[in-house]
Amino acid sequence: TTGVDAIIPSSDYGLVVKPQDYELLKGAVGSLILDVEKRKRLGQAIRQRVREEFDIQTVASRIESLLNAIVTNSQASTELAAICKPNRACGK
Repeated sequence: TTGVDAIIPSSDYGLVVKPQDYELLKGAVGSLILDVEKRKRLGQAIRQRVREEFDIQTVASRIESLLNAIVTNSQASTELAAICKPNRACGK
């Protein structure tokens, strides 16, 4: 999942329209203008999602985990190459 879908994964969090679909955009904006409760509900839901999923500590933790996985994988690959290279015992 990338882009808008990563932030607004379902209609519980907001309204997503296809690029350049002006009729759909007009309908989506119109529905928010006419439905105060829907507007409030979506606003509260996305605000909560952003607080939970995209705060600095959560994002930093995810980046740290990703970097650790990259380093671990890199180290494992290097170790495997060192073991395999002298005796060609790894199938190549």
